[in-house]
Amino acid sequence: MEFTYEGIVRYGFGFYNPNHAAALINLLIPFSWLIIIRFRNPVIKGLASISGIMLLLALALTFSRTGFVVFFIEVWLFLFPLLIASTFTREQKVHATVTCLSAAVVFLMTAFACGTFARASAGIIYPDAAVTNRFLIWKGGLQLFADNPLGVGLGYSGLLYTCFLAPEDSGIHCRTLVNSWLTFLAETGIIYSFMFCLLLFSAFFCGVRKWVKMPCLNTLTCLIAFLSVILSGMMSTCLNVNDLCDFQDFGQWTVVNFALSWLYCCLFLVMIIPLIRGARIFSRETTFAFTVTVALFIVLWISGKANASHESVKVVNNRGDAFAYYYQSRNDTPLILTLPDDNWNLEESIHFLKQSYPESVICIPLESWQFKTALPMLPHEKLILFGYCGFLARQTEEKTVDLVSPPETLPLTNNIHRIYLRRFTEDASEIIENAKERKISIMFY
Repeated sequence: MEFTYEGIVRYGFGFYNPNHAAALINLLIPFSWLIIIRFRNPVIKGLASISGIMLLLALALTFSRTGFVVFFIEVWLFLFPLLIASTFTREQKVHATVTCLSAAVVFLMTAFACGTFARASAGIIYPDAAVTNRFLIWKGGLQLFADNPLGVGLGYSGLLYTCFLAPEDSGIHCRTLVNSWLTFLAETGIIYSFMFCLLLFSAFFCGVRKWVKMPCLNTLTCLIAFLSVILSGMMSTCLNVNDLCDFQDFGQWTVVNFALSWLYCCLFLVMIIPLIRGARIFSRETTFAFTVTVALFIVLWISGKANASHESVKVVNNRGDAFAYYYQSRNDTPLILTLPDDNWNLEESIHFLKQSYPESVICIPLESWQFKTALPMLPHEKLILFGYCGFLARQTEEKTVDLVSPPETLPLTNNIHRIYLRRFTEDASEIIENAKERKISIMFY
């Protein structure tokens, strides 16, 4: 699938998602400014200027609204501290002003010409679903964190929101929570996220402290590049830990995309080193970072609980298999264990269960159960088996087993209570006759 705007293909430059390309470009742009300002050699200046212009053209061609906003924040963050610092000469300040404003003009001209400016301004003045849906997804992500403080597991946050928490008929389908840091929080939980967040705040406050004590272009550039990653990850996605850890399938990406994503991740981590170098573990900066991190997590947890809907989902691990407990209301009963096969994905299964079993707690595995040979050892009051999982009905003597779209060759046991079929067909005639003989209810959906 290609990302497009008004029929125009958005360039990813090796990335599947153009927003990821924009994030990498915004990380590199401040370094082109640094080289132009610091070096006097005209050849180096010329190469840096050409590289900077190419990066600006590439940024415009991504049509990324997040990239557009982050770029102008970078311009302001680079110029304002530099202009008010007393350690820089007038010549350096003029040089920096000309460099940054020239970059802004070049980018704006390119953005006007290719349509990036129209897309960015329309997204601010007349927000479309791609913008407004993010707030709904972020709200659901906070609820996921509040209900699952230890995390829902890598790669599951977008799936859980799409299937359980997305508003009916919203059309929202997301792989992540469209926010790299919220996705990391919801998937890894409070322990890993707290340590990572503490590292980020420590790097930021130590970097600011270094700049205040001794203003230096290198420190300022690293700080801005570091903040560009933070802002890109907050407003969209730039890093996905689940995909980065998938060395077998490369996160379902191309090898080039996978390599570029790791390059971006490594550059981000490298930016942290000069910011925290020389800092003491128990310095004022790290202590303040710890305090801010604790306060932030308290606010996030309270926000997730305060804005929670009547629906909620909690993820548990049972012998290596992840199960979601879906509460459709505050007073749900009974507890239903459902096992889908390969023909039923999680979204289809939940849509059917919402309609057929309202006001109940649904326990469902996040992966297909078709090739499992035994029922999970989980407490439940009713068992529902989808498709080929119906063969597992022979392993239980429960009187409340319901089958959904069972195969025609399935022998019906005495414990079958109800059978759901899509519609009456010739292929279903045999199982319908067998059900009638055993006085098993047949329902169509």
